[in-house]
Amino acid sequence: MPMLARIRSIASVFWLLGILFLALSFRVVRYFDVRIEDLQFLYFPLVLLVVFNIPSLKRFAVPKSLLVLAVGLWLLAAANVEGFFPGFSKQASVVVARLQSDSSGMEARSLFLRLNKIARTYHLPSAEMMRKSFGDESSARDWFNKNPSRSLLIRGEPSWLSVVFRASPQDYLAPILNSQERVLDTTETEYAMRWGLTAREDVVFVSLPGTSGPYALLYQTAAVDVPGEPEELARHWLAWLAAALPTETTPIDSVEAEASFFSTRLDALNEASLISGPWKTDSPRAFSDYLAGTLSLLQSLSSSSFNSTEPLRRLRTAAGRVSHFTSPELFTSIFNNAALAMLTQARTKEDYRKAREWLLSATTAEDQALDSVPMRAAFYNLSMLDRSEIAR
Repeated sequence: MPMLARIRSIASVFWLLGILFLALSFRVVRYFDVRIEDLQFLYFPLVLLVVFNIPSLKRFAVPKSLLVLAVGLWLLAAANVEGFFPGFSKQASVVVARLQSDSSGMEARSLFLRLNKIARTYHLPSAEMMRKSFGDESSARDWFNKNPSRSLLIRGEPSWLSVVFRASPQDYLAPILNSQERVLDTTETEYAMRWGLTAREDVVFVSLPGTSGPYALLYQTAAVDVPGEPEELARHWLAWLAAALPTETTPIDSVEAEASFFSTRLDALNEASLISGPWKTDSPRAFSDYLAGTLSLLQSLSSSSFNSTEPLRRLRTAAGRVSHFTSPELFTSIFNNAALAMLTQARTKEDYRKAREWLLSATTAEDQALDSVPMRAAFYNLSMLDRSEIAR
């Protein structure tokens, strides 16, 4: 009996040393190129095994049913961490997909964790990570159709992230479209369809003060490329962009609600535009200014005291930050909307010529398909301007 007690005592020391070894090795291995989630996944069952087998604790043995439950929850949590349940969180509006040339998933995980830390700090939309990767924008949009509450998806390379948006403007502007858009009659609808444009699905048709119409206003682009470095610039910009693009469907029913709709989004876009530093390209800030100018234009069109100064200023700033060689779709969208902002304050033939010049510039972007939505919208607006009596 004394010998058996001695053996149990030695075994207890052995298992306790095992726990100490696991704790120390966990701290050491973290300094190597290993994800902490992988370590937790590996170490949890080992620690559970050690604790369960300490002989001196047998009289306080954990029920086997509880042990089975712990293992089940461990497997479920590990699967969720790895992104096997991308729709598990209903609050997240940003989705980080598996990035190309990131076989370990560490880059995507780092981006995901940092975005959520920024979100907690500034009360911004949270992010979630999914295991799936997307080879192109169309497959990402197919996924969007099954997940209507998500506002943007991040894919691409760690060094060059691609932010993919939902395809339709109404996904982001639905609450205000009833009061902001120009409802087309049959003839206008048929003419727009000749250019391959559908209201709400491709563009927002608007009436501009002092002109006949309707004109096609663009909102989000199909995607925008963001340099992955400097990392902090990219991640803060992405976090604020997400705050400016929530997906809502409930129509606005009061002046106060409409003012809140615009102010919350414009405040987030202003923050995104202020994130300056050694960017490889200024396209991200150009995109922020483009959205801010477009939102300001929509807000001005519904105001009794119309003021096109701010929309035109923001869109001109965006135009100065974008290149038609590196961001052709964004370039076209900016110049298209800037032309519409110019038309709202046009008083002379020179003003109309300037607007037409910008629309022509919108159609000259390099490496962009002629059948893209921005290109079709720019050509459509050119035709509308040429048909306008006042522009002749």
